[in-house]
Amino acid sequence: MPTTWGDIKADFYDAFRDTTTGFIDPEELARMAKRIFRKIDDKLPFAFQETSATLTLTGAASYNLATLFTGFKMLLAIQYGQPGSAARVDLPYISLREFNQYPDAYSYSMKGTSTLVISSPGQQVLTGGTLEVLYYDRRMVQVHGDPNVLSDEIANDDDTFVIPERFLEALEDGLLWLAFRKDRSHREDAIDSQKDFFNDLAQMMQEEPRRVNRTHKYARGAF
Repeated sequence: MPTTWGDIKADFYDAFRDTTTGFIDPEELARMAKRIFRKIDDKLPFAFQETSATLTLTGAASYNLATLFTGFKMLLAIQYGQPGSAARVDLPYISLREFNQYPDAYSYSMKGTSTLVISSPGQQVLTGGTLEVLYYDRRMVQVHGDPNVLSDEIANDDDTFVIPERFLEALEDGLLWLAFRKDRSHREDAIDSQKDFFNDLAQMMQEEPRRVNRTHKYARGAF
């Protein structure tokens, strides 16, 4: 059975009340969880953040993926399907500097971190075809009752996590760190929890495979 926010919350209150008389209400705890999600997301794009979505081409010169896809963090790969065809082909990445040197090929490039540009044979405008976009998503909460909806905020006790259960200790230790830091009479507990949290992050970075951007290979080391 997946670990829920209610499970994490109960573990947190058990640990927190063992050592302090301070109080963190559930709403504040949920806000703290969002801060911890951001700290996890800031480290690396982990494999558990991979997701995909479909984009219908409208003939635009470029597409802002951060605007089109809520939670978009980093592009991984693009597949193109021509209008009326179920078949899809992988599009190779070409740097912007070299983008106009391949006028007879389908390819893509990126302006900045989120603006997608598509090249096609003869530089024709692509309309009506579809792109299957594989990317990293910042959102880490699976909304209860709808397996297709992700969020970066916790709404109820039955919400679960994109983060695999083996790494949820990072969330628990991160919550304790922020809570003990707020209760200034427990500075040592805050320091210990902070250390535990960053050790958890280091373990995640070592153990969770992730793809290297643009080369489509899996790696365990740094980019």
